[in-house]
Amino acid sequence: MIKYRTGNDLDLDQVIRSSHLHLGGPEFLGGATAGELLRYAKANGLSTSVDILAAGDPGLLQWIADALPHTDYLLPNDEQVLGFTGAPDLLTGAQRLLAAGAACVAVTQGSKGALVVSNEETIAVPAFAGIPLTHRNHAQLLTFTTGHGQNEATATDWDMLARAGQTAVFYMGLNGLPNILRELQAHGVPSERAAAVIEQGTRSNQRVILGTIATLADQVQQAQVQSPALLIVGEVTRLHEQLRWFNTTAAQAQADSDEIGVNNGAV
Repeated sequence: MIKYRTGNDLDLDQVIRSSHLHLGGPEFLGGATAGELLRYAKANGLSTSVDILAAGDPGLLQWIADALPHTDYLLPNDEQVLGFTGAPDLLTGAQRLLAAGAACVAVTQGSKGALVVSNEETIAVPAFAGIPLTHRNHAQLLTFTTGHGQNEATATDWDMLARAGQTAVFYMGLNGLPNILRELQAHGVPSERAAAVIEQGTRSNQRVILGTIATLADQVQQAQVQSPALLIVGEVTRLHEQLRWFNTTAAQAQADSDEIGVNNGAV
């Protein structure tokens, strides 16, 4: 992965030798320059992500408009979404950013987790399931990526996703889940690394399947998990039993009876 923050850093030859381009602060490059860099990356087979450093100025969206149609993952926070779009709520704001060209919008909401919105689905997890994406004892880095198409030879940066001390979140990855877990192990992730799948996140029939990257594929198949489902790889998933709070309704009682977990190696 390559990160660019100023126009002086641009090296287009280096761009095409990577698999993913992350652009921090497109507002400092200007929308036209940022858009050209992202377009070049996409044309050469790279995936792209963008996070905006400025506050939620209503006029900023127009300033970076040229960058959005070449952005696979836009990573704003909740205040930026509402400020940029003037929307009454985060979902509407994220949908407006999709309409402006972004393929996926992953909105961070502090302790509430993340709202991930694409044209295919909307996922408001994993904080609702009692899984924090970051924790000082478990993860200092957070990566969102699509799991769609992981059955094929894609340009996924597996070395980056396999780094220790991070949480990797895969959305639209249910069909490709076995291959995702195999690739992570092949790139050095220990088989005992904790992982979880959240099915039907935030809904009354939400289920959380806990395991490791060595066991989770079989557990998900056994549980007959259906989309929408989110895959989370990282030690933060071990905090689910301690932090889950959605357990006061009859619906959760049923979900609890369906939950599959791995504790000390036993399913």
